[in-house]
Amino acid sequence: MHFIYLDWAATAMPDPESLKIFTETAVTYPANPSSAHGPGRDSAGFLSELRSSFAGLLDCGPESIVFTSSGTESNNIVFTSLLSRAPSARRRNSIVLSGIEHAAVYGPASLLRSLGYDVRLVNTEPNGVISADKFLAHADETTVLASVMHVNNETGSIQPVAEIAEGLRGISSRYGNKIHFHVDAVQSFGKIPFFPVKWHIDSAAVSGHKIGASRGAGILYTAHPLPALYRGGDQEQGMRPGTENLAGSAAFYHSARAALESLGERAAHASSLSRHLREKLADFPECRPFPGFSEENYSPYIVTVFFPPLPGEVLVRCLSDEGVAVSTGSACSTRKKGHTRVMEAMMLPKSLAASALRASFGPATSMEDIEGLMKALHKTVPGLLRIARN
Repeated sequence: MHFIYLDWAATAMPDPESLKIFTETAVTYPANPSSAHGPGRDSAGFLSELRSSFAGLLDCGPESIVFTSSGTESNNIVFTSLLSRAPSARRRNSIVLSGIEHAAVYGPASLLRSLGYDVRLVNTEPNGVISADKFLAHADETTVLASVMHVNNETGSIQPVAEIAEGLRGISSRYGNKIHFHVDAVQSFGKIPFFPVKWHIDSAAVSGHKIGASRGAGILYTAHPLPALYRGGDQEQGMRPGTENLAGSAAFYHSARAALESLGERAAHASSLSRHLREKLADFPECRPFPGFSEENYSPYIVTVFFPPLPGEVLVRCLSDEGVAVSTGSACSTRKKGHTRVMEAMMLPKSLAASALRASFGPATSMEDIEGLMKALHKTVPGLLRIARN
């Protein structure tokens, strides 16, 4: 069956040119970059070139680029770096993060809470956007780490990370303690403007497979080296020991450069798809848009709506049977209990959150794909609503 793929926020369709570069790199540079022989030195030289190239994309020094396997690993490196602190110090330290973080941040933060850290969660306003003032009010002289995602993966809401970063610098100056500010930029890098150096962000996680590269390639941007929990070799300044994924990183660089070079063009395409879908969804009186949605505060790549009282999982399965791939939210949380945590942190009632449906786009998404989704919705929703109401 041919599928209409509208789940790009979970993973992008692979870019054929990136896959070609992956294979070519694996063949051209087969040796371990840590090996001392000639082929190893060739691989190490190419890895150094890649690091400098990525640094150029992020406008930072090459020492700020740490190659990882994913956005999840990048996030975990930052949070687990706090485990180097003595247990007595942990009980005197706090962490502030938004209540809408991906599991890749929420999970390690929960671990740190269980080990003594005071973890403070800040929910969004009803429009799905964090109030910078409210977030900053939770930071004080005990705060050592703050974290806010740039674009929420379930709704597309854009968070004011530049404003928060500026406020945290002021708090650090006032109390004389350094607050490390981390941003999960997995859903924003290559899609909307993101300037970690200009915005004074201390670290950021990005991922290759969200923009068409192969899975297994990520980057941690870090303004300063972090204490490492991992132990092994001294690759990546000791922050991420293990043999580097040279082919995956090369493919990632190709996709990242292509995405950034066409950032405006791709965003305009996604905006036209988003507007068209929202207009078409108005045909369903039962369909409810996200409360407080505005184009200014939301990524054009994600459209989340609600079909109460239909469970989102049921609608996703029925649409799949019609050849359309969409989701209810985060792919990483689909099989977990309490997977409406993020929606509830956006002040939505659980009953509404459970009926969420997310469509997400990429460069290859077409208007015909949107029409295909609408055809499938018109075929499935009326019957499901009759069943739900009886």
